[in-house]
Order: sequence, then C-alpha cells, then structure tokens
Amino acid sequence: MRRWMALSLMALVVTSTAFAQDSKLRRIASGIDARGWEAVGRLDLGPSGFCTGALIADDLVLTAAHCLFDKDTGAPVPETEIAFLAGWRDGRASASRTVRRTLVHPEYDPGHQTRTDQMRFDLALLQLDHPIRDGRIKPFGIATRPRRGAAIAVVSYGKGREEAPSLQDFCRVIGLQDGVLVTSWSA
Repeated sequence: MRRWMALSLMALVVTSTAFAQDSKLRRIASGIDARGWEAVGRLDLGPSGFCTGALIADDLVLTAAHCLFDKDTGAPVPETEIAFLAGWRDGRASASRTVRRTLVHPEYDPGHQTRTDQMRFDLALLQLDHPIRDGRIKPFGIATRPRRGAAIAVVSYGKGREEAPSLQDFCRVIGLQDGVLVTSWSA
C-alpha cells in the first residue's frame, strides 16, 4: 500500500493534465527538445484510442487508470491490445513494447471516474513484455511527495497532439489535499 501511495502522488503528474488545459503547451518536436523526456511514451489502446505513459522501471509504465477502460463501454481494454511507444514522435518510437500485465489501483472505480474523490486512485501500472534497456531511455525515478514550492511539469499526448508529446509550462506545488497535489499553473 505504501508503494501505491507514492505512485498516487506521482500519478498526479499524469492525471493533472485535465486541470491544466489552459496552460501553454509546447510541442516536443526535435531530439534536442525531447532530451530528458524519452521515457514518456504514447500508449496505443487498440481501437479505443491512446493515452500517455511514463517508464518508471525498465519494464514498468505508470499511466492513468481511466486509460485502461473503453470510454464508450466501460470495459477494460485487453492487455493484448496495449502497446507502449517510448519517445513516440512523428511516426517513430525509440522503443516499442507490448504489455504483459496491467494493475489498476485497487480503489479505482471506472464507473465513477469523474468524481473528484476518485482522482487520487486514477493510476495503473503496466508490466511490459520485455524490459527497455536502452542507454537513451532512462526510467523516471519514483519520488515520495514533492515539497511545497517544487517545480513540476506535465508531458503528454492529447487529442490533436497524438504525433508528438507536448510540454506544459512548469508549475509549482502549493500543497496536498485529499491525496492530490494542488498546483499553480501560472508561469
């Protein structure tokens, strides 16, 4: 459970994108821009779409739990239809892996994913079929709670931005409320 708590805090970076839609986005267009973000990748989810994931170990990807459920039917996306494309940009990935196993936070309820009390549980781990051991793609470390005033950033793929990740302006951690980081998205 402690690991889930640490991952829950880190998952805010994955799930907070929805709350920062007005934040300025910058396309990560070149290899130079992508430096340091190679472990962020696009998750292809069969016919249901795509999401963003972050490599946190050579065979583990952190993502939002809601990504693993079909948005129309609510059914889980079969593991056989999920692929992680590390560093996906303009039709090319630095590494591509299929998923062996998924693990959704035990308290996440896909039937109530829009409720704010579900936000802190909106995370999942994906075990890749083969580790990514590439000197250019370094998994992100897992930290405990970011300190007040710490700078964080969100790198994500989104509708109209599916071919390259975008970096949102950096923001500052203001505090923690009900297991979710409160941030300021002002520059």
